[in-house]
Amino acid sequence: MEILRREYNDVKNFSSWTLVYGRRKVGKSFLVRKYVNYNLYYVITRDLQAYFPADNSFRNLNEVFSLTIKTLRENKTVVIDEFQRMPEKYWDALSVEHPNGKLILVGSSFRIMQKLVDK
Repeated sequence: MEILRREYNDVKNFSSWTLVYGRRKVGKSFLVRKYVNYNLYYVITRDLQAYFPADNSFRNLNEVFSLTIKTLRENKTVVIDEFQRMPEKYWDALSVEHPNGKLILVGSSFRIMQKLVDK
């Protein structure tokens, strides 16, 4: 029998654009990967590439960002993990796509998250 975390229902019921942030190593990424039905999931690496855990591949962030916009326009779900690493030049382009699709941003830097919300 699987024991579900109390956040399970919240994560399963994400219905729009959502920001998941908190301290490092508390299970944010695991929770989203395990319980969200996503169409596109990638992690932004420290050297600003996109890492796809599903096939253990790295891709150019510019190309992946275009794929992100396309996926959102198809009203699908995109998860961007370690979002705080994303260069700010992408933020405005992302915001223009709201409310297309379902975007879930996962990150651990409160300072960056505060900056994002302030914008």
